Amino acid sequence: MSNGETKTIATDSPNVGNDSILAQLSTKLIHPVAADDALPYELIAWWKIIFACLALKKRHQLELRSMCRIFRDALPCLPLWTSFPNPRYPTLRELAGRLNHLGNDYVDLKAADILIGLTVYIDHGNGTYKDHTITKINPDGTYNITERNNAPLANLKQKVIHILPSLLFIADGIHDEGGNAICINIPISIIGSSREHCIVIGGLNMNGKEEDDINVSDLTLRKSKESGVWGYNGASMHLDNVSVENSGRYGVSVYATKRNTMKNCNVSHSKQSGLRVMYGGLMTINGNGTTIHHNCVDGGSSRYGLHTWDYSSSIHLASSLTIETISKNNGGGGNCGGSGTIKTMTNSTKEEKK
Repeated sequence: MSNGETKTIATDSPNVGNDSILAQLSTKLIHPVAADDALPYELIAWWKIIFACLALKKRHQLELRSMCRIFRDALPCLPLWTSFPNPRYPTLRELAGRLNHLGNDYVDLKAADILIGLTVYIDHGNGTYKDHTITKINPDGTYNITERNNAPLANLKQKVIHILPSLLFIADGIHDEGGNAICINIPISIIGSSREHCIVIGGLNMNGKEEDDINVSDLTLRKSKESGVWGYNGASMHLDNVSVENSGRYGVSVYATKRNTMKNCNVSHSKQSGLRVMYGGLMTINGNGTTIHHNCVDGGSSRYGLHTWDYSSSIHLASSLTIETISKNNGGGGNCGGSGTIKTMTNSTKEEKK
């Protein structure tokens, strides 16, 4: 018999009071809802407020939506997404190749399909197509198009529009691409489950259209045969909480694109420079968790932790960062160098001396 006494179970939790409150709240905010029950609109409204305060990442939204009906209705629908591992594509390179194909799918035209004013596409090399407009149909079976006359039918293509996923989720695990690069030519966000445990043995090559953005977050790229991340004269890259390690050439390399960003990233033990920017490129670095260290393993004196290759290239650091705080213990020519500009973006955008 308890005689009305209340027993208290010992606990090591430093937040006993909070634990008790949460235990009571959980019965109010979560309860079973059958498929044919009326929607619990009040609960959904409360969870919308809670989730809005948490600023959840897309990956967490996906996981929560799959847990219960209330969470599903309280969280917004995600855009079209795909994931890896994938039952149809054994490697990331094959999955990315399929997505690239769907995003750049061009087929032959028939003469009967061509009209004045029709948009057509011509291969300009390296799998890139430029759009033109038919301005004249010639008697000899060729076509005048914008910027060119007498184009043969065989050179003209029509683009097939596919609905593409804008999110690619990668699960934790070691995804071994043999050190080879995964080519990305479409605008997409690549989201790992965690930087510590989602590890890709290989690198990323980013191209695509100049107006496009490729976002990569929460994963590690390791032991790429070439550069860990290579953005070449096309889409801009945005790296967030990404670790690039033991790259065969540069850790991160930017060629000509200007809207690139790195936030809280680690670049280490690259054979050549840690971050290289060239031919008018620009990389903006943010986040106090950013580290560029122990790069230039090959010892070349023209390699640096932060490297602006030519006079037209720039690296911009957020106001909370300096060269000295993020770039350390790099071999070769040292922690920073090159012909371009490396500056901390203060109110006066005063240039840091190298």
